[in-house]
Amino acid sequence: MRLVLTVCVLVCLAASAWAGETEVFLKSGYFDWKETVSDKGVIRERGLVSGAGIAYTGFVGERVFIRPSLEVWGGNVDYRGFQVGTWAPLEGDTTYFGTTEEVRVGLKLPVGEAFSVSPFAVLGHKFWLRSLSVEDWNSFYGRIGVRGATKHLFAEGGVTLPVYTRVHTDWSSDGYNDFVTEPKNKPSAFAEAGATFGQWRIGVFYEQMEFGQSDTVRVEKSSGSAGAVLVASGAFQPDSVAHHVGLKVGFAF
Repeated sequence: MRLVLTVCVLVCLAASAWAGETEVFLKSGYFDWKETVSDKGVIRERGLVSGAGIAYTGFVGERVFIRPSLEVWGGNVDYRGFQVGTWAPLEGDTTYFGTTEEVRVGLKLPVGEAFSVSPFAVLGHKFWLRSLSVEDWNSFYGRIGVRGATKHLFAEGGVTLPVYTRVHTDWSSDGYNDFVTEPKNKPSAFAEAGATFGQWRIGVFYEQMEFGQSDTVRVEKSSGSAGAVLVASGAFQPDSVAHHVGLKVGFAF
């Protein structure tokens, strides 16, 4: 994570020498995380997750642009699932806190006088902490997409392609040893659309994350706990999918 943050900061500093614009933004929306446990049921986490960030778009020549960005996000959401070991129903809440760092490279192609199309690629890293069962996630990914824009309207969409995802779980307070799982990476979708009003940008966004069930890893068990699933003397991260949809407001200068 430190390496990605350092690269992002260096790119931002280098970008300050280019002609371009800086955008600060706020976003907030409904977050829905679902884990499906075979023969047991569904673990669900739902609630409001919000974020704030900064991005810089600089041009290299007339067409190629580079857009590094940094976002901090989090929220407290409802939890409905099971007590691991006994599989008794468990309800409560859990807190998310994370960061997202991305570098986007694209090509702006004018189509007529009032419209442009911009295919782009992204390298990114997403880190987050989850308080219930004390998990920290790291996901490195790429994205490919296309953005269309007029003077006052814009829309973009594409596919997220995870490269490596790692989950560290700390159950020491419940009598377990720490363990690491590596969920299988699956492609997912993202989209954003909105309008510009002078320096202001207002739009809606959608982001999906999806992971396949990890391999089982050994866990020394001494008591029950909520979180990843125990299988005999092992644990795994179940099939997981998240949807985040909401409103985004930005100011460019």
